[in-house]
Amino acid sequence: MTRGRSDFTIGKKKKKDDKGELPVKTGLVLEGGGLRGVFTVGVLDAFLEGDFHADYVIGVSAGAANGVSYVSGQKGRGLRTNIDYLREPRYMGLRSLLLHGSLFGMDFIFGEIPEHLDPFDYDAFERNPCEFVTGALDARTGETVYYGKQDIRRGLAVLRATSSLPMLAKPVEYEGRLLLDGGTGDPIPVRRALADGCDRVIVVLTRERGYRKQPQSFRAAYHAGLRRYPAVVKLLDTRHTLYNETLDFVAGSSAAARPWCWPRPRRRRSAAWSATAKSSWRSTGRAWRPGARCSNAGCEKTRQKRRRAPLPQARKGRPDFLQDGVTVPDYPLRTGERKRRRKGRAPGPDTVHEGPAA
Repeated sequence: MTRGRSDFTIGKKKKKDDKGELPVKTGLVLEGGGLRGVFTVGVLDAFLEGDFHADYVIGVSAGAANGVSYVSGQKGRGLRTNIDYLREPRYMGLRSLLLHGSLFGMDFIFGEIPEHLDPFDYDAFERNPCEFVTGALDARTGETVYYGKQDIRRGLAVLRATSSLPMLAKPVEYEGRLLLDGGTGDPIPVRRALADGCDRVIVVLTRERGYRKQPQSFRAAYHAGLRRYPAVVKLLDTRHTLYNETLDFVAGSSAAARPWCWPRPRRRRSAAWSATAKSSWRSTGRAWRPGARCSNAGCEKTRQKRRRAPLPQARKGRPDFLQDGVTVPDYPLRTGERKRRRKGRAPGPDTVHEGPAA
């Protein structure tokens, strides 16, 4: 993976405060996932409501598109831009794919909405001292290039690039590169956050706990459609391996440096599927609520950790979250799943990812 023009944090030394202590740099790592990112929006909105502001935010694909509203302090904007325009033909659909070569209407999402319909506050985004980084895939070389705040300009070309799914969107030309979906080359950029100096990392996943990615489907289709970009084809062939290795890295890190990982709770049917089928935009909005509940439960404890204050012990009968004193909130369970969990036959949302054997 290579560094883009906006690499501005690696190598900086931290200065001690008045008490002689090194400040704790807290970072947010936001996975992509299209409309599943509404769960991430719930987490970020609850952070803003709880007055928790990270020092560093990195996201790819939908994670980056939702993360900029958190940095600009626009609570609720991420939810509105995800669900208010689902029935708008310019937002997504086969018509956009046939006319413009993209399933999502990029000009509408990254042009009309932030400029006119639901304006993005560029000034507040720039004033916030929080660092912002996103990654995009160089279609020619297969390398992930990272960009920072100074690249988030009107037109949002970098956000458009990191959200351009192979086969479902055209590559975006930016600074001499042809860029595609950042989640293809670095789906969960936790290593980048650690390399940029984060002491504490919060990883927000849009997949349920215990999820393991399977090999990519439609291999023949993308091998033919992306034959001009063999590096992208190679990455798609091995994408499941990279994704699962990153999950193992998160779960297998030492207790002192282990990231906090907040996955989306299980659901009978994917909210993103319902929204794509346009059966009900409310089903997508429901994914926001568990995200908000999850972050409300950990917001104060995260703030305490930033101050190096000792965390309270987990309540008896509830497991420690990643063995670090942060407990997982109890999500409402369906009756059938509750019964299976009592019988020990379902892992449920409290189960942590198992890391590699020592």
